[in-house]
Amino acid sequence: MKKSDITCLRSSEIGELERTGTALAFQASVEGSVLLENNGILPLHTQPIALYGYGARMTMVRGIGSGDIAYRYVINIEEGLENAGFTITSKKWLDEFDRLYTRPHTLPSSQPITDEDIADSKTDTAVYVLSRKEGEGRDNSYIKKEYIPSDEELDQLKKLRAGYKNLILLLNVGSPIEMRDILEIGPDAVLLIFQGGAEIGNAVAQMLCGKQSPSGKLTSTWAKDYWDYPNSKEFGENDGDVENELYREGLYMGYRYFDTFDVTPLYPFGYGKSYTTFSIESQGVMLEGSSVDVTVKISNVGTFPGKEVAQLYLSAPGKELHQPYQALCAFAKTRLLAPGE
Repeated sequence: MKKSDITCLRSSEIGELERTGTALAFQASVEGSVLLENNGILPLHTQPIALYGYGARMTMVRGIGSGDIAYRYVINIEEGLENAGFTITSKKWLDEFDRLYTRPHTLPSSQPITDEDIADSKTDTAVYVLSRKEGEGRDNSYIKKEYIPSDEELDQLKKLRAGYKNLILLLNVGSPIEMRDILEIGPDAVLLIFQGGAEIGNAVAQMLCGKQSPSGKLTSTWAKDYWDYPNSKEFGENDGDVENELYREGLYMGYRYFDTFDVTPLYPFGYGKSYTTFSIESQGVMLEGSSVDVTVKISNVGTFPGKEVAQLYLSAPGKELHQPYQALCAFAKTRLLAPGE
């Protein structure tokens, strides 16, 4: 970094470096968000929507420790939606939430969503932002309000499901959470937005209205049950010992364990939906010495522009050494493909 760049960061004026970084942060948030569920409700038209949840205004944009970032500003979910032309009809609820809970970086007890709140919102679409603050040195424990959704969060989602025709859930989290009870409530769409940086609000809004298409894939396996994770019984406080963590998984970390031992996950490693549909066809495999070249043709066979990720897995013979069933050895994302391209 040049001295002029450092000066720019300390200045009240926004320089070229910061403008470039802002654009990159926006694109990274879009490219990294993962569409977990969608029954066709997304993308939305820029219609009035009711917005709820801790992360609507107190959106988590960064992790802890090495996941921390410095920023001049934050576009929260509410601001991003309004920037994109959405009208937020639940301002009264959001203002009351602000009045009750003003402490930063905490997850307060829930503010109830009432029948009056729903009636006053005068829309048939609700967006709920479920947030967690986590990062280096702050793993989520197997307790409510951390890995497990709290009773208050589930009650709010049930209230919204009963009160609105359309319910969209934004997961503003840094790692997997328990989804079983959430999916039983039946949100129409679930978008995993992670802790997506200072431009997260704008990025999310552009995805919800279809000006951008989420194209991220999961970099971890989301289990159906917490105890399906290898070593879960010994992790953190689960065995009563937080001083010693023994990594017994060996080669069988993450998806390598689930695939090898035939444990079905909720969302597998590499999973991610799109607003469109793709076909992937092999165009040939060539072996030259120890190098393998694989060529594939990816076509957008749906009706919406989008990007797809080709993932190449290797199953190696395990004779003297144990080998997982398969291991990711290469991946590549396409450019934006128009329908039929």
